[in-house]
Amino acid sequence: MPRANNAANRKLRQNALCCSITFANTRYEFQLEEHHVVSLKNGVINDPTVVNFHVASIGNRYAESCDRRSRPVFILPGTCFTEWRKAKPRNARLELANNYDIFKSDHIAFPFYWDPQGRWLLIILAGFGQLLGHEDPTTTKPEDLDFTFIIINAQHSESKPQYTALARSLRDFTTALLRLQLDAHHAAIQSAKVVVPLVSAAAAHQSWL
Repeated sequence: MPRANNAANRKLRQNALCCSITFANTRYEFQLEEHHVVSLKNGVINDPTVVNFHVASIGNRYAESCDRRSRPVFILPGTCFTEWRKAKPRNARLELANNYDIFKSDHIAFPFYWDPQGRWLLIILAGFGQLLGHEDPTTTKPEDLDFTFIIINAQHSESKPQYTALARSLRDFTTALLRLQLDAHHAAIQSAKVVVPLVSAAAAHQSWL
């Protein structure tokens, strides 16, 4: 039985984007199954809660900034991206130093290059910053987290584009994400398509055990 379970887990991980974020000595793991990512290409509507919004010029800088004191979106460094290949899946481990001002951010985003389709995606962990806690991020156990994936279909290219070549400004991206959080039917995102269902960190964590 254990062998069968191990084989099933290996197959699951071969068909998923597996990633972990380490922050303040706490490791958070999550994964996104292949058929959810494929939905981006096919435009399949699975759940009316996550949108595919064409945005982002998130830049290759270590800390993006907005015009306001708090940064609702924390963009990970340009060096912290992962490529997804079904044949050779990689577990990307993103190490965040404690001096990153993540506590003023509600959401974390990181770039992800989907190699088979030649497409940059932006993976957003909505609510992740709030769940970490603004005082002590070590008080929450990884298995207790339950955050939301938002997948943004940022740019298509037959050859891998530069990370800095994505289409819009961070200001547009931040505004769109804030409006998305408040009202999924806001005029600013009327052109968005719903493509991917919610995935909880707690459920993802269980699949790693």
